[in-house]
Amino acid sequence: MPHAYFTIMGDVSQNVNYDTGMNSWEDLRNCVFNGERDGFYLLSKSYRNTIEISTYAGSVLEQASSGAYKIDPVIRHGMEVQFCRRLKEADCVSLIPVIAEEMKGRQHETIAVVVKTNEEAMRLRKMLETEMELVPEGETFGKGVMILPVALVKGLEFDGVILWQPIDGVYAQNEGDAKLLYVAITRALHELHIVYSGMLSPLLEQKEK
Repeated sequence: MPHAYFTIMGDVSQNVNYDTGMNSWEDLRNCVFNGERDGFYLLSKSYRNTIEISTYAGSVLEQASSGAYKIDPVIRHGMEVQFCRRLKEADCVSLIPVIAEEMKGRQHETIAVVVKTNEEAMRLRKMLETEMELVPEGETFGKGVMILPVALVKGLEFDGVILWQPIDGVYAQNEGDAKLLYVAITRALHELHIVYSGMLSPLLEQKEK
């Protein structure tokens, strides 16, 4: 279709399959178009998250895209990103029901505990099932508390997100893991709580409080 017009839109910063997906718009422009007919525009306004969450996500995005893509947050302020560090993982597990109940008390109906892998989601679910009520396994969206790997939350949004164990050794300092963290962070509409033991990933530690 050499004479057709196309509008191609997307967010390469949300590529959760770094080794196989497209990671730069320049790849598409160079491989598909000849540069004479294509126009490239960045839509940087962010309306989903609070300004505090968007600003924090932007610091991770800098590392995911080498500064090529930026966020311009607008609309509304909210709670600062909350950092909850404990010495032991068991204490981190016990903290999740407390944070979730607090968010429910602030009228937040959808809450996601976001982990890196499906295996980690299953492990954490087993630890939490005796401590709190969870959305039934297999449901990817619903009112209540869900435990989901980051690959499944892409395209979704939640009132509050608890980011589980984004520590050094789990998320390495590379663009692929930076994109995973960017996706996880930007799922939160109103509140983001980072729960961890040990040292935060280098992708995040510059913002640790």
